[in-house]
Amino acid sequence: MMRKAKENKLKKYYYILEDKELYVYKKKTDKQHKTMVNLVGVFIRLDEDEPLDKRNILYPISLIFPNKTRQFFFIDKTLRDNWAEHLKKAVGYSNLFDFYDVKEALGKGKFGTVKLGVHKKTGKKVAIKVMKKKAMTT
Repeated sequence: MMRKAKENKLKKYYYILEDKELYVYKKKTDKQHKTMVNLVGVFIRLDEDEPLDKRNILYPISLIFPNKTRQFFFIDKTLRDNWAEHLKKAVGYSNLFDFYDVKEALGKGKFGTVKLGVHKKTGKKVAIKVMKKKAMTT
């Protein structure tokens, strides 16, 4: 179960993830989906937690499409994190921070900064070059 913000109101919807498609249902018992979202080319971002009221917190996640962003909300952090992992797996998404802890800067150059990286599973240290796209020319 995920919640979707629309016009600053939260609405409860139910979702089923199949391959790279997210099927949306109004009710848990519905046999026909309301709509379907294709996840090809989507980036997944975990957003900062937001207070819902004095006792509850919302845990948001954004699906970033080429021309729009859709934000979804969860009332349980573990559930949000679980959905995020499944969505990332479905779209083949990974990023540097999934594998490395990025530490202090080791040096600086024309195109960016070199930072120390530590592989999360092996502990192996590597150099990570962080480049500024704007400074690069073809």
